[in-house]
Amino acid sequence: MIGYWFMLAIGVITLLAGLRLYIRIDNVSRWPKAPGKISRREIVPKRIAAATDNPSRRWQLDVEYTYIVDGISYTGTRFQPYEQIYRLEEARREIEALPEAPPVSYDPQKPTEAYLFAGRRVWPWLAIGGGLVFTLLGLLMVLFGRG
Repeated sequence: MIGYWFMLAIGVITLLAGLRLYIRIDNVSRWPKAPGKISRREIVPKRIAAATDNPSRRWQLDVEYTYIVDGISYTGTRFQPYEQIYRLEEARREIEALPEAPPVSYDPQKPTEAYLFAGRRVWPWLAIGGGLVFTLLGLLMVLFGRG
């Protein structure tokens, strides 16, 4: 029976995290944009602890850009609202696709918070879908399970 409650809890947590990420991406996509200028773009290693003793290597984008809001110059380093790791080929494609002068989405209430990219909507939908499945299964098991 504890396993059923655990599945239900994991489902609810995943569902809420997916909804939160969806709302965040949606908000960022509605922010005003300012012209930006890339000052640094690199691919840096991100070590991930694996289930084995051999940690796998993935990559992250390390960007720095400047943008001007209401006559004030700001420097940003965030690519998107969530951390994403890449295989090396994917990271190269992303970094090479960045224009020299990309539009920068910035929070109108706090212009120091800015992103080059609002984020892919597929990630929150995957979390929402997975969360719904686990929530429904967990709920059904709690209500009708034998244990």
